[in-house]
This record gives sequence, C-alpha cells and structure tokens, in this order.
Amino acid sequence: MLKIAIMAMVLFLACPVEASAWEYVKEVYTVKNETLEDIVQYMIEHNTYGKRTRNDCFEALYELNPCVRDGIVESGDQIIVTYWKKK
Repeated sequence: MLKIAIMAMVLFLACPVEASAWEYVKEVYTVKNETLEDIVQYMIEHNTYGKRTRNDCFEALYELNPCVRDGIVESGDQIIVTYWKKK
C-alpha cells in the first residue's frame, strides 16, 4: 500500500498540470463467471493513464479486497477495482 501511495504521489508531483486531467477510479465490480486474471485484464483495459502492469493490478486487488488473497472469486462477489481515466 505504501509503495502505491508513494508512486502515486511522485507521479502527481512530477506532472501536476497533466495529472489534474486524470481521475483515479475506484469501482465496485460484480464478478460474472470470471477469474482474477479476467478481472486484472478488465483493469488494464480501462486504465488510460499509461501502462499498468499485471503485477500492479494484482497487488491493488489484494490490498483492496483481502477476501481474494486465496485467488478464488465466485459469481456475484463484489470487489473493488481501480484504474485511471481521463476526465
């Protein structure tokens, strides 16, 4: 968590004008017969602020959703996903 916060802060401070044109989205996502790999792919596809790695997405999923640390999600589960998008 601290690593992500520091990276976000560095990014924001390095590009304060450009960063204001972007929005950090925290979305409640309902699982529909998917794996964590599918959900990570969803996060990557919706991120429009630059390249986001699979590891970064998995780390964010595990931090925000301790219930998925065992790697199992079921249809109907609601989890939090994050990504950046242009305002």
